[in-house]
Parts: sequence; C-alpha cells; structure tokens
Amino acid sequence: MKQFVFRAQVALDVRRRRDEDAQRELAAAEMRRLAASDHLDHARATLQHGLAQASLAERRAGDVAARVWHRNWIVGQRLEVERRAAQVRQREREVEDAAQQARVAHRQRESLERLHDRGLSAWQDAARHAEQKAIDELAGMRFWRARAGGES
Repeated sequence: MKQFVFRAQVALDVRRRRDEDAQRELAAAEMRRLAASDHLDHARATLQHGLAQASLAERRAGDVAARVWHRNWIVGQRLEVERRAAQVRQREREVEDAAQQARVAHRQRESLERLHDRGLSAWQDAARHAEQKAIDELAGMRFWRARAGGES
C-alpha cells in the first residue's frame, strides 16, 4: 500500500511556523513588559530616595538653591515615573495582543493537525483492513490446498 499523503501538508507547515512565530513574539512581548516593569520599579525607587534626600535637605538650614533644585528634580522624577508607568501599560497591551494572536495561530494549527490525524487514522484503518483481507485470503488458499491435498 502506498504511503499516507496529507494534501494540506504545506498549509499545516505554514500554520506550524505561524504558531511558533506567534509564540516567540508573545515571549518577546512579555520580556519587554518585564523590562518596562523593572524600569518603572527603578524610577519609583529613585523617586523615593530623592524624596528622602529632599526631606533631609529641608530640615537642614542652608542653601535655598539646593532645596529648589531638589523640588525640581522630584518633579522630573515624578514625570519619569508617570512615563514609565505609561510604558508598562503599553507593554501590557502588546502582551495581550500577542497572546490573542498566539491563541488564534495555535487554534488554526490544531485544526489542521486534527484533520491530518483523522486522515492518517483513516489511512491506517484502510491499511489494516487491506492487510487483514490479504491474510484471510492467504489462509483461505492454504485451507483449500490442504483440503485438496487431503482428498487425494
């Protein structure tokens, strides 16, 4: 019997590549989200440290220019925290989009793989049936030969 041929094999190969690409993109998006989250954490820590330093400077008598500088620096750090938080939100949206695309690509791949598996199973059933038929025919021929040989 000839080998099993899945006529949609090229499409299945394309869907497998798309699924793998989508999984890689999801992983990359997740890494970018984690990096953005780390940058946000760092900006928040820097702001907290700056606030502590400014509080110490406020308690000390001294340079008004240093106090103004700290206040301005803190305003800049707050803006940095807001910018980093916006980046995290953007990266989270990218992860959600990549996850959705990965789910779609995976479902498409699975649907063709199920079609392949059903076709292969049907082919294997037909091969077993043909093999059993050949075995039955051979057994029948042996039986009739034995019977014809026994009658002589």
